[in-house]
Parts: sequence; C-alpha cells; structure tokens
Amino acid sequence: MPWQFVLKNQTIESAYIHMAVITPTAIVIISTLMLMVLKRIRL
Repeated sequence: MPWQFVLKNQTIESAYIHMAVITPTAIVIISTLMLMVLKRIRL
C-alpha cells in the first residue's frame, strides 16, 4: 500500500511540474497569436 501512495504522490508532483512548465509557454503562444491577429486586423 505505501509504495502505491508514494507513486501516486510522484505522479501528482510530475503533473504539477508539467502544468508549471506548459502553462507559461501556452500563455506566451496565445499572446503572440493574439498580437498577430490584432496586427492583421489593423493592417
């Protein structure tokens, strides 16, 4: 039982790390896409 609990905690930690890494990059990509769209609308 304890090793399953440890494994679950490790997977949760890795998921949080993945979210912490992916979220900023996703925000940057979305912001750049929005800027491109705004520039196209202005032009």
